[in-house]
This record gives sequence, structure tokens and C-alpha cells, in this order.
Amino acid sequence: MLTFDYDPNTQLRITSHTTPVYLFKDGTASAWPNLSKNAKDEIEWISTGPAFKIHFNHSPFADNAGNEKRDFTVPAGGSTRSGPPVLGVPNQDETDVKGDYTYTSKSAAQEMAADPGLSVTP
Repeated sequence: MLTFDYDPNTQLRITSHTTPVYLFKDGTASAWPNLSKNAKDEIEWISTGPAFKIHFNHSPFADNAGNEKRDFTVPAGGSTRSGPPVLGVPNQDETDVKGDYTYTSKSAAQEMAADPGLSVTP
């Protein structure tokens, strides 16, 4: 899915992408997405079965208050969006936001787990 926004400094259009990542019963994910911070790309985790809990030890995402968001819940048969990777998360700077991030996806019943990931570029 594409969405559009405008850079307030240049007035150029920014194209954001939402990358679907399917979570399977065994906790594995369908993709290792590449997100652009500048384009405000997002992940949409989609459960193909049970509910899942996503946990990052170190996350490029922030909640509405600007705090690092490490945990996400994906309802059974539903989906959850990550929001875009951001700067300004406490204890991070620009060099910390760029790179690869692994996370744990566990079924809510904690019967299955896997360690997929994602990459963030400027």
C-alpha cells in the first residue's frame, strides 16, 4: 500500500510503503522487510492463525509519547502496523536507528516462536 506525504522543507512528495509481513503458526515471518526512515515506511504484521506478541530488544519504532516501542500485539487472524521508524527515541541517535533489527514473534499461547527481523535505511 502506498501513501503520500510532503516534506515541509522541500515540498516534495514522499511516498511511504506499508510492507505486509505474514506470521505463520510456527512464529516464522514471510519477509525481512527493508524500511526507509525518510519515506516513513511501515510494517503491517498479519497473523495467518493465532494471536502473536512481537518483541524487540532494541526497536526503531516509538509510541505516541516518543518512547521506544518494543512490544506489539497481533490479534488472531488480524493485523497490526508498526508505525514508521523514527529518530529521537531515548538512548538512540541517527547511527543507532540505521541497521538491522531482530525481534521475537511468539504465539500468544507461547507455543511457537521465531526470530525474524527488518532493516532500516535513512
